[in-house]
Amino acid sequence: MFHLFFGIVWTAISVFIAFIMYNTNGTVQVNGRPVSHEEFNAMLWPKIFIGIFICIGIIFIIIG
Repeated sequence: MFHLFFGIVWTAISVFIAFIMYNTNGTVQVNGRPVSHEEFNAMLWPKIFIGIFICIGIIFIIIG
């Protein structure tokens, strides 16, 4: 039961953060350098980073 609850909370927080990261219209700071929203959406590493967290949450939901 703990795994299910933890997975739901973990996934919800990860999806919320991803929504905040990709639903902005202004400039985003990456390594101290401002980049446009289009450049940030084209970057692969932020997608991989948040995707790992979402996958962890989904795995915990499946285990639970």
